Amino acid sequence: MPLVSIITPVYNSTQFLLETYASVLAQTFEDWEWILVDDCSPDGSLEFMQAYLTDDRVRIYSNTENHGAGYTRNAAIRQANGRFIAFLDADDVWEADKLECQLQVMQQADAAISHTAYSFIDEQGNPRSGKVSVTDELSLRTYMKTTEIGCSTAMIDREKIPNVRFVSSRTREDTLLWISLLGKGYVSVGINKPLLRYRISSTQTTRPSQLLRMVYLTLCIYLKAKNIPIYEKYYYWGRYLINAVYKRLRPAE
Repeated sequence: MPLVSIITPVYNSTQFLLETYASVLAQTFEDWEWILVDDCSPDGSLEFMQAYLTDDRVRIYSNTENHGAGYTRNAAIRQANGRFIAFLDADDVWEADKLECQLQVMQQADAAISHTAYSFIDEQGNPRSGKVSVTDELSLRTYMKTTEIGCSTAMIDREKIPNVRFVSSRTREDTLLWISLLGKGYVSVGINKPLLRYRISSTQTTRPSQLLRMVYLTLCIYLKAKNIPIYEKYYYWGRYLINAVYKRLRPAE
C-alpha cells in the first residue's frame, strides 16, 4: 500500500489538470496514490483525466450527481489506502519537495496534522502578489485569527485521526474540518516554507462577487465553535478579515 493518498475533487478543471498532474509526478517522494473524483463536470474533465492522467498510481472516479467539494473529497477518502492523506485541489501546484518535506516534519514531530506556507498564481500560472506564512504549532484560537491552513497544503495522519470526514457542503467545508479537529485538541504543525502555488482563477469562490458570502459563512462557522466566549468569536472573525486582505496583498518573497 502507498504511504500517502492524495485527495482531489475535480470540477471543470481541464485547463489546469496537466499542470497539477506534472507537479504530482515531479514529487521527490514517490510512494503515493492520487485519487481524483469528478463531480459531474460539464467540461469533460472526467474524459480528459482518463485520456491524459495515465500514471499507474492515479485512480479516477466520478460522482453520479453533482454534490460539491465536501461530498467529493469524502468520496475520494473512502477509496484511500494510505496512512497519510494529502489534499490537492485540481488547479493548484505543489513544489517538488512538498510531500518529502512534510512527511519528514510530521514523523519527527509525531504530528497528526501539518500544513505549509503558500504563494499565489494567476490562471496562467504567473506569480501574483500575496503570501501566506504559517505558525509553528497551530491551535484553534490561532487558526480562527489567521485561517492559515490552505487545504492543498494540509496532510493528516490517519493512524492518529482515523475518521477524516468533511461536511457535505459546497463552500467552507475545509474551514469546518479544521475548526472541528483543532477544537478537539489536535495541533497542526506549520512548515513556513511555500510548498504550494495556490491558483486564483475566475471559476473559484474567491471572486469578488462572492467574497461577502464567504465572509458571512465564516462568521456563521465561528459562532458555532464550542467552548469559546462570544466576544472572542467576533474578535477572531475581525482578525480573520484583516488577514484575508493582508495575505493577498503581501508581496511574494
